[in-house]
Amino acid sequence: MNELSRSVLFSSLPSFISSLETTMILMTILLGQLGIDKKYQGKGMGKALVRSFVIPYSLGYCIRNSCIGILVYTKTSKEFYEKLGFQLIYEDESGGANYFYSLYKNVLEVRYRAFLA
Repeated sequence: MNELSRSVLFSSLPSFISSLETTMILMTILLGQLGIDKKYQGKGMGKALVRSFVIPYSLGYCIRNSCIGILVYTKTSKEFYEKLGFQLIYEDESGGANYFYSLYKNVLEVRYRAFLA
């Protein structure tokens, strides 16, 4: 991660996280390229896959491994990820963009409840 993308990432995080040292590693899940066959695009399959599998699986992983969310890079599916609640954190000169889906509140809530139990 270059210095610019690091500063963009940290400036987009909640204040209690962004106040941490920029050298601290914040674990995320990197979502690789997600593709839906063209004949099935626009029918909600990608949205269903992300909402029903990617986000719940990622939450479980983040609870066990202390990560804060999902990071994805795309050039062609920006609107798709924005509609799912991913936030733009960096856009490069080639038209690609990094999007972030935060799970930190959910992770903290589950861990807090487990601590109290």
